[in-house]
Formats: sequence, structure tokens, C-alpha cells
Amino acid sequence: MMVTPEIRAVLDTSAIESYAVGHVHVGELIADLTDGRICAGLPAAALAEAYSRHTDDLARARIDLLTKLDGTMVLALDAASAPQVGMVFPLTGGDMAQAQAVAIAREHSAIYLTVEPKRSAHLVDPDAIVSIPAKDA
Repeated sequence: MMVTPEIRAVLDTSAIESYAVGHVHVGELIADLTDGRICAGLPAAALAEAYSRHTDDLARARIDLLTKLDGTMVLALDAASAPQVGMVFPLTGGDMAQAQAVAIAREHSAIYLTVEPKRSAHLVDPDAIVSIPAKDA
């Protein structure tokens, strides 16, 4: 019997983009989630946005890898999630990727990984936001 991992973290577009350009912080956080029972959620809308912004082969290969890691799970924007995402959407100024990430974080009481914590501080419990450095040390 396959057990669906519990979503304990969610990456917004900026966190996915950080991974795409090779920063180590996101990978380190995901490495802590690889026991098979918990994972980081990757909102499909945030993945699409990251793909659209990073057209070079290496960045896209990193995004592809991120979707295949044991500690991650791609989360669809589908009929089941649309009501929650739709409620958040107007609060984001029309950012579908952010709306999906926020809705997932709220639904699962998950930590919210982002390079831009101020963008979501009014939408997610500030204590749940983990700020990822924009650059490696």
C-alpha cells in the first residue's frame, strides 16, 4: 500500500527559481524531507511560471530534477483545488502562482519557502514563512 506523503512545505515561484539557478538553500531544505512520509509541495502554476522565466537548458534541467526528487510532490491546479486558489487569487493582485502556493500552505499548515517573504506576509502566517537567501553565501 502506497502512502501519500504529508505536505510540510510549499515552494513559491521565487524558491523554485532559486533552485533553477543553482542556489543550494532549497536543496538543503528538501534534503531534510526525504524520509518518504513528508514532502515539499511544488505548485504547478509556480513551476509553469519558473519554466517561463528560465529558458536555458541548465535551469530547466534543474527544475525538472526538482520535480523528481524524493522530497517533492507536484501539486496540480485542478477542480479540487480551484475553490481555495480562487479565494486567494484576488488577494495576490492577480498572481495565480502565488495564489496556488498560498492556498497549499494554508490547507496543509505548511511552511512557505520564498526568496520574497514580504510578498506573502499578509497572506500566510509570518511564522510559517522561511526566507531563502537570494544568493549563496
